[in-house]
Amino acid sequence: KFREIGQIKEGDYVAIQFGREMYGSLKLVDKDTAYLMGILTGDGNLSHASRVGLTSIDEEIVEFFENYVRQRFGKSAITPQRLSYLVSSWDFKKYLYQMGMSYLLSFDKVVPPTILQAPKEIQKAFIQGLFDTDASVEKNRATIEYSTVSNKMANQIQMMLLNMGIVASLNVKGKKENGYFRNVYRVTMTGVSFKVFAEKIGFRLSRKTRRLAFHLKSMSRVNTNVDIIPKIGKKVVDSWKEVSRNKLSNESLSKVIDKIRRRGRVTRQTLTEYIQFVSSLSIEVPDLEYLRSLLEANLFFSKVTEKNYSLAVVYDFTVP
Repeated sequence: KFREIGQIKEGDYVAIQFGREMYGSLKLVDKDTAYLMGILTGDGNLSHASRVGLTSIDEEIVEFFENYVRQRFGKSAITPQRLSYLVSSWDFKKYLYQMGMSYLLSFDKVVPPTILQAPKEIQKAFIQGLFDTDASVEKNRATIEYSTVSNKMANQIQMMLLNMGIVASLNVKGKKENGYFRNVYRVTMTGVSFKVFAEKIGFRLSRKTRRLAFHLKSMSRVNTNVDIIPKIGKKVVDSWKEVSRNKLSNESLSKVIDKIRRRGRVTRQTLTEYIQFVSSLSIEVPDLEYLRSLLEANLFFSKVTEKNYSLAVVYDFTVP
């Protein structure tokens, strides 16, 4: 049910809709430029005078960067310095500023507004560039992780992913009180979200694409403790009792119900499989429509871990 913000307390869950696929229509940035902006946001440097720098060990990324500069700014020289590649060109740097880039330092990084207002394919290309440089695919687990010291950047990326239907967790990987110079924020995708990321975005970089494909081959049924639908465990169990009473359950479903009883929680994947099973039955299953509507609403439930009081100017606008 709806509550005023003042009534929300730690431990409550806030419903956030995902997969709305709502994008902008600004076409100032093309796909290659969006990808370039992504790799420069990850491993670039725009903080020195009229220079644009990229530091990378990946030949594919370096080749893309060099080809982009040569094709669009042919007179600009590219100077290699160990693992860095510098372009001394005010025209190139000014163009990046016009496209929405900034010279902010790592802790001030944000997703350029021209990307946030762009169509889906442009946003996808930006995330590919950012993740080709700054995200990792774990070797032994099907997990994608993106880390940044910019709190705003981490929140923006999480919301972009949610809008595309990808539920990612966000937490603090390293805190200043634990010896880190700045807080490090981590966006993580596992389980179903790992598969959905591969389907909807993916990487351009070959080595990360190969590792993504390697994990996908070994994934059959996936589940995740990130995407939990709270407070419905008892309702699912009570609904199943009617199925069991009619002797229409099976061993696999009974084990799932036992797990729900023990843990008191239901993941989206488990609820999906339960609804698929009982929908094919010829009996009336209690609360089936409620559970189906809850699933189809595409709501991600985020647990409130901290509540802070603050004051800020609030602006309203009215559409007559």
